[in-house]
Amino acid sequence: MGDVSTNVFEHDVIYNQLYKIPEKCKYCICQSICSGGCMHDNLLLMKNINIPAECNCKLQKFLTEQALKIYISLTDIDKKYLFGEESCYGG
Repeated sequence: MGDVSTNVFEHDVIYNQLYKIPEKCKYCICQSICSGGCMHDNLLLMKNINIPAECNCKLQKFLTEQALKIYISLTDIDKKYLFGEESCYGG
């Protein structure tokens, strides 16, 4: 954020916002994945970069739940393949 004509930029404002977890997100299962969502989407949809857009929250929660369901259904061998601990080609 800033003004290119005066060469004045507010780097501290942006930096502080990048590492601030919105109150709404403090106890969310997806907090470490999305950290409040995309600032551009928040500004566009909520008119404030600090307020997560509800539609993005719902999508992120749905995707996280589906990923957890898939992970839970994996066998130990599947998990080894997934994390590269064992070759699926038998070698």
